[in-house]
Amino acid sequence: MPFQVTTAPAVEPLLVTDPVVKQSLRVIDTAEDALITMLLTKAREAAEQVLWRALITQGITLTMDAFPNPSLNTASANWYGPSWGVGPGPLTVSRPDGTTGYEIYLPRSPVQSVASIQYYDPSGTLQTLDPSQYVLDKISEPARVVPAPGITWPATQNRVNAVNVVFTAGYGSAGTNVPSGILHWILLTTGTFYENREMVAVLNRGKVEVLPYIQGLLDGYSLRSFNPPDYWL
Repeated sequence: MPFQVTTAPAVEPLLVTDPVVKQSLRVIDTAEDALITMLLTKAREAAEQVLWRALITQGITLTMDAFPNPSLNTASANWYGPSWGVGPGPLTVSRPDGTTGYEIYLPRSPVQSVASIQYYDPSGTLQTLDPSQYVLDKISEPARVVPAPGITWPATQNRVNAVNVVFTAGYGSAGTNVPSGILHWILLTTGTFYENREMVAVLNRGKVEVLPYIQGLLDGYSLRSFNPPDYWL
C-alpha cells in the first residue's frame, strides 16, 4: 500500500469502557476487556478500509513515484478547447469532467490539512515544496491537492518513492465526532468478531447471512464509487 498511517489515532471511536459496547456484546465482567479492545480496533480498521476514510484524527503519508501529469500530448483537445497538459492549476479545465490530470487525490477522508509535500529533485536532493505552490481542496471527497494557478509540479528524479505527501485526516479527536451510522457498524462488527473466534464457521444446518440493513449503516459515507488513481493501489 503506497500510503501508511504515521501518527496513529490517540483513541478508538468506541472503547471497552463505553457502556454501549458491553451492552451490545452482553458482557457483564472485565475478564475479556483486552480481547474486546483489540476487536474494537480491528473493527475500526475494517470500517476505514471499507469507507476509504480516517475516523479519528491521524497522520498519513502518501508516497508516489512522481507527481501526477496528464501527459505531454497537447494535441488532445477537450470539449472546452484547451489541450490536455496546458496551463495546469485548479482553475484550468482540461477534461470534460473538469479535472486537469495534475490532481493528487488523498486516500483518506475527511482531510484536515496537508503538513508537507517533499520530493527528490532531478539531482536526487530532497526538497520541500513551498505551500504557496499548491492548493488543498478539502471540500471535495476524496480531497485533492492541485498546483496553484500558473504553477506546475516540479520535475523529480526518476526513482521510486520520489514524492511524499504528509497530511492529517479524520472526523476529530473523539469518538463523538464520528457519524453514528459508522459507530453502529463498528459495534455490530465487533459483536461478530466476538461471537465468531475461528477462521471457519461449523454449521449443523442453515446458512450464514448478513442482515440486509447492516451495510446500509454506511450509506452516504463510502467513497468506493470513486475510481482510485494507480498510486492508491
